[in-house]
Amino acid sequence: MGEPIVAAWSGSDASARVLDVAAELAEQRGAPLRVLLGWDFIDQPGSGFDPEITPEKVQHLLDAAVAPVRERHPGLVITCEAKMGWAPAVVCEAAESAALLVVGRSTKTEGHFGDWSPDVLVRRVRVPVVYVP
Repeated sequence: MGEPIVAAWSGSDASARVLDVAAELAEQRGAPLRVLLGWDFIDQPGSGFDPEITPEKVQHLLDAAVAPVRERHPGLVITCEAKMGWAPAVVCEAAESAALLVVGRSTKTEGHFGDWSPDVLVRRVRVPVVYVP
């Protein structure tokens, strides 16, 4: 198995599409899929703010989001990790050992990349990037 395809998940509707696109690409390439969530107490996954959020709760949210993808792609090796930190930095670090990075539009900042600014993508990521609208 080669370098993984990294998919950035944020809890948005668009990030569900990111998982589907990334899984298809990983299957086509015979690569593992690594689903990653960068988060912190201010930038929590999903649309609401949970003052009692814990790393375990966040990992559970990510695992639940990935479960349907695992069912649709039973032969695909999928790992998922919720890492605390500024999302672009977390994902850029993971992309250093990836074959491809798949990101989507943030619904938190409608119509923009959100945290996935062109600066982060163009200047810091040295792998091909697939943007899912």
